[in-house]
Amino acid sequence: MVGESYETDVNIGVKDRIERAEELAHRARVHLDLWVALTLKSAVDPFIDELDEYDDFFRFTQAAHESVFINRITSLLQPDKSAENIPGLIKDASRQTVINPEVAHECRSALAIINPMFRKVKLIRDNAMAHQHRYRKQPDIYIEAQVTLNGMVDLSDQVLSITGVMMQAIGRSPRTVYSNPVGSLERMLTALKQV
Repeated sequence: MVGESYETDVNIGVKDRIERAEELAHRARVHLDLWVALTLKSAVDPFIDELDEYDDFFRFTQAAHESVFINRITSLLQPDKSAENIPGLIKDASRQTVINPEVAHECRSALAIINPMFRKVKLIRDNAMAHQHRYRKQPDIYIEAQVTLNGMVDLSDQVLSITGVMMQAIGRSPRTVYSNPVGSLERMLTALKQV
């Protein structure tokens, strides 16, 4: 049940929830980085033969990373009692005095700044990902949302910044280095080139 899972999440402790939110923000970023790498012609051109040869594997890879990023980032930013999200986490951490009022204000201010981009990405998630719109095609929804890859990178950077501020506020070190998914992708494609 939705309500039961929320109650269980509340009981694991706000500090652990902050750490989990930061982890989810980093995971979203990994998917974004791979999506960007697979979207950039300059990144995939050297490996076009391998991508074609293993088409069954790579055919949906770009779309999969796009979908996972959009779903993760909107879940983190959308207030919802049934899922972990940054607005609810700020509220709970502030109410339980896990973070001080200045940190809560800084995080809420940052959320207000990224809210317009969040709404655009949520439009895509709601109409092109989570629910395939009956009459509108995905490219039309992207055009309506006016979202660019750079805008999504900025959104991800801000979410990582917010979770980093919260991690510092609870005395835990924010992650500054995460895996290099683009490097891993390039190594995998280089290895396939040698096969």
